[in-house]
Amino acid sequence: MLLLAPLPAAAANYIKESKIVNNLIENVQLTETYKFIGNTKGNSDISATVITTLKLKNPSGTKANSPATGSTVRSVIFQRPETYTSKNINALKTILADLVDSTGEYVKKESAKKFVEFIRLLRQSDSETLLELAAYPHPNKVLARKVYLDGLFRTSTAESARVILKQLSKFDEKEKLLAILSLNLVKSVDKETLNQAAAQLLPNAPKELYIAVGSLVAKYCLGNNCQGPEVDAISKKFSDGLKHCKPNTKREEERIVYILKGIGNAKSLSGNTVAALSECASTGRSNRIRVAAVHAFSSVKCDGTLQSKSLELLKNRNEDSELRIEAYLSVISCPNAEVANQISEIVNSETVNQVGGFILSNLKAIRDSTDVNREQQKYHLGNIRVTKKFPIDYRRYSFNNEVSYKLESLGIGASYDYQLIYSQHGFLPRSSRINVTTELFGTNYNVFEASVRQENVEEVLEYYLGPKGLVNKDFDEIVKLIEVGNNGGAAAGGRARRSIVDDVGKISKKYKTYGSKNVQDLNLDVSLKLFGSELAFLSLGDNIPSSLDDIINYFSTSFEKAKRELSSFEKQLSSHHLFLDTDLAYPTSIGVPLELVAQGFAATKIDLAVSLDINAILEQNWQKAKYRLKFVPSVDINANLQIGFNAQVLSTGLRVVSSAHSATGSDIIVAVIKDGEGFNVDLELPREKLELINFNVDTELYVAEQDKQKAIALKGNKKNKNSQPSEICFNQLELVGLNICIESSTSLGEVQAGNGNVPERGLSVSEKFHLSKPFSFAVYLTTERKFSFKGIHTQEAFSQKWKLDYSTPGSKVSHDTTVVYELGNKPRVYSRLSFDNSQCHFAVEAGINNDKSELVVYGQYEQDKDIKKSKIGFSKSGNEYKPLIEIQDNNGISNSINGYRADGKIVVKKNSNNIERYYFENFQVSNANNARVVLNGWSEVGSNSLTSELRITSDQRTFLIKKNVKLENGLYEAGFYINDERSPENIYGSSIHLTIADQSYAIKLNGKAADWSIGTDGGLDFQKHGDSDSVRAGSLVQNFEIQYKNKQVGALKIKSNFDINKLDLDVEISREQKIGSIIVKFESNQRHAQDYSLEAKANINKQSIDVISKRDFNGNVYVIDNSIVTSWGTLLSAKGEIGQRYSAQDININIQGNVQISGKDKATQWILKVIGTPDKTNSEFRISRDTAELVKLTSESQHPQDKISLAKLNLIVKNQLTAKGEFRVAKNGKGELTASIETLKTEPKHKIEMESKFFFFFFFF
Repeated sequence: MLLLAPLPAAAANYIKESKIVNNLIENVQLTETYKFIGNTKGNSDISATVITTLKLKNPSGTKANSPATGSTVRSVIFQRPETYTSKNINALKTILADLVDSTGEYVKKESAKKFVEFIRLLRQSDSETLLELAAYPHPNKVLARKVYLDGLFRTSTAESARVILKQLSKFDEKEKLLAILSLNLVKSVDKETLNQAAAQLLPNAPKELYIAVGSLVAKYCLGNNCQGPEVDAISKKFSDGLKHCKPNTKREEERIVYILKGIGNAKSLSGNTVAALSECASTGRSNRIRVAAVHAFSSVKCDGTLQSKSLELLKNRNEDSELRIEAYLSVISCPNAEVANQISEIVNSETVNQVGGFILSNLKAIRDSTDVNREQQKYHLGNIRVTKKFPIDYRRYSFNNEVSYKLESLGIGASYDYQLIYSQHGFLPRSSRINVTTELFGTNYNVFEASVRQENVEEVLEYYLGPKGLVNKDFDEIVKLIEVGNNGGAAAGGRARRSIVDDVGKISKKYKTYGSKNVQDLNLDVSLKLFGSELAFLSLGDNIPSSLDDIINYFSTSFEKAKRELSSFEKQLSSHHLFLDTDLAYPTSIGVPLELVAQGFAATKIDLAVSLDINAILEQNWQKAKYRLKFVPSVDINANLQIGFNAQVLSTGLRVVSSAHSATGSDIIVAVIKDGEGFNVDLELPREKLELINFNVDTELYVAEQDKQKAIALKGNKKNKNSQPSEICFNQLELVGLNICIESSTSLGEVQAGNGNVPERGLSVSEKFHLSKPFSFAVYLTTERKFSFKGIHTQEAFSQKWKLDYSTPGSKVSHDTTVVYELGNKPRVYSRLSFDNSQCHFAVEAGINNDKSELVVYGQYEQDKDIKKSKIGFSKSGNEYKPLIEIQDNNGISNSINGYRADGKIVVKKNSNNIERYYFENFQVSNANNARVVLNGWSEVGSNSLTSELRITSDQRTFLIKKNVKLENGLYEAGFYINDERSPENIYGSSIHLTIADQSYAIKLNGKAADWSIGTDGGLDFQKHGDSDSVRAGSLVQNFEIQYKNKQVGALKIKSNFDINKLDLDVEISREQKIGSIIVKFESNQRHAQDYSLEAKANINKQSIDVISKRDFNGNVYVIDNSIVTSWGTLLSAKGEIGQRYSAQDININIQGNVQISGKDKATQWILKVIGTPDKTNSEFRISRDTAELVKLTSESQHPQDKISLAKLNLIVKNQLTAKGEFRVAKNGKGELTASIETLKTEPKHKIEMESKFFFFFFFF
């Protein structure tokens, strides 16, 4: 017994029993069992058994007699024929009619499943049946034709390919393009198909047809001889279509490129194709054609002539680097020892970095690759040694890179190859190519290949975006002209439409001398290959505007077209897509294949409508227009996974069907009414039942013949049979005509652990899951078809109202509903929200009511006829106000809130000044435990004042509160004080008094906390500069005092007068008596613009500091006088003259001063003099004490131009040392340095002398 490795959906084993008699096998019986894996545990009740028995009929070995009928010898092992067609027209007509009905109004459920069956029947049909089906009369001809073609284009058989080719001339342009693309999907090709394809290659045939025919040739050659007349006929058509690769127009050039792509797809050569390709790669042709021809070299099988041509192009360094790189790729597609020698010689002598760098990176990629397609290249080219270095910069130079891996133990691998190619004639990459391949069980698949090639994009960018390009010059004027061009004719009495011909002409003249651009300059080609065949090739360089007139006309026309289409756009978008179609065959013992097939189909349809008045929006009249948006999508998706036996005429097996369906949408019309104060919205739904999502998974047995198919449901256990789908509907919105329902085959309780039978307790969801058990889940909406919303805003004298009306026109049951929100301020201030329809009434209201009987804040709740109203405030009786609490609930009206009540009264009196005084008489709040807070006293309220004197009593304690607030004519007062009457001397609180005049402020602040008090008062007067906010002059007075038990703790007084050039500041600090002061006087710009005088004095107790800093202007020098004097004897001073300039050629410093740290020290005098002229600078610095000189430093430097520079330095430190130095340097950099240092007091004495010559070469760089 042999156990096979299980597939993801099946496990298999077989048992073979042989009977041997006399060394001969007399009987063989083979039993194969295939089990379907339905859940995560691998358990299954579904299996298929194949029993094969072979018996030896003639043990003696004598020749057997031939059968009475039949003349063709066949093997006993099943062999799958290439085609086995049938006449199944009736089945096709039936399912075509069903599909048209299922997708007519919208995509109905199981439409995708029918499409899958439709394609299966098409693949079983012969060409005559397919042609007959094309003429099937159906009332909906347009949709029937679309369904037929969508199925035909996905049939992928040789029969369907012939039918497509025969009808190609009858298709419109869009159908032709889809038909040609579908030819790339054909899996098997015969001679008749090639003959039909050759017949279609006429001079006026679509250029895309050459690419598809090339793919057909390649697939035919996989299993047949490529040298037959059918291939020769196509090769001749290809060669004749090239016309020596000398086009007269860009359209002819594109056709030639397409033919070259088709030759590359064919991957074979016949007739004079080699000569034609070689001719196309020669000089005299455009780079685009030559590159396409050389690229075809590497696609077809190796040919010596093409190899020689590629080597010739590669060696020619005068050729464009892109062409040479493509030639190199063509050469190495057929590697051998001679090619390796040639490549080694070329790369090591290469002078063009683009070519050499690419070859270097390509050889590295070959050496590192694990791709089996590069084994020959790796064998022959892997040992090439490149001794020359080339620059590596992906932003500037061509390169090739590959990432690949291979897991030999699993038989899988993959590679990713990327190429970027530059040309020396541009800074942008010329072409880019990506290639993805995979290896699966020893078979290589070229999964995906994409390439992009451009030419002359740099020139186009320069033309539009360059310094003198169209975009960078008069861009605003261009936009203006476009807008003018889009304006229609003026209405009657309005301004006539402007003519833009003259304006465009004036601007166009600015660019006629810059560049030369025409539509043939730009080439932008995009190529896409799937599994080695060129599926699509797009040329995107056409119809680019080439002048200012073209640009303006292009955008004007596009904008006008968009406006026209959006005003009444209506379209149906439908798509039928076979997104999954793959199969894997495993032969049984007698050859009947066990197939694993996966198919997926999606049918979609969208009804789209848009109505927008762009002109009204642009003219800001959007309130007068209507807007419409219709979006009705429907989709049905079907995915099948089936495993079974396929004997062509009959197949059977097991199929897991997954489907998803959704059909929703709406049609909305919006209009603004009453000048923007309201709106109308009309909403129409396509059906009364909208399926948001409907998902199903089911497993079935199938038996399929060529013209019919039957599905057999699996036999489930009793529990599965008795289980019914559960449904939950949320009818809360049924009031307005909506009902949302959820339907599921499995209730929530069944998938939760612990529910169900005892043996299933504790099982996880994944362990319970089994594909043989159907599963469904759906969410749908039942609703009315039409809805209307109308909103309006109205405004009256004392109220505003926002009203929304909702209705369902045409419904059997009225769902008319009105929602109103209202705001008002007379006779009460309120806010109200109400909801009314035919079945119920609901409203809430809140506000403030102030009339003759009450002053309350209220809230009201209404439901149908039940009204509950609660209020909190005061009841009125003349000038008396009493607390009022009314809380209404289901138990009646209560006068308390959570046990809290209010009592007492407030009496209001008015005096002659129209000031109201409120008297609080035992106004109290108490709780259920009779604990209370009582308020007595009065409050006066005026138009701009508030004065209160209140007594609050709680827990036998009474607090007196006094407060006042006054706001009147620049006077702002506020105060608050509180004290316990048991200790009236302890007062807490504060007050503020602020006066604001035109150009002055005054503030007074007092605060008290028991024995402490604080007070401050001050003012600021200022003058402004004219009408500006800047201050010109002013004065400030500020006093601050702290007291404790009426005794002064500290005080601060500040007085200041200031203007632009003066500041006087006087600060006094006292504590019962004066203890400190700061006096500052500053003046500037008195006699001259830059003079100043600062005198400052600070005293604290008995200590003082005096600071003086003055600067005056005398001729060209500043006269300075600076000093700091303290009461403890410190003296720092600096007086003298300083020049206005500071440079080696012009400096004048003559200052002197004294330094004394304390009164016990003797004063030290210092002098600094520096005199500098353009030729000489002298300086002197001396320090002395008691007429004795302590330090003397003198220096002299001479620096005339073009003469020897000299510097001398002498330093004498009394009784310590003497030092001398002399420094000379000439203009040529040669110099001498002599220096000596001698100590005076040390024993022994020291003397250091130094002499040096040098050369300052860096001075003259």
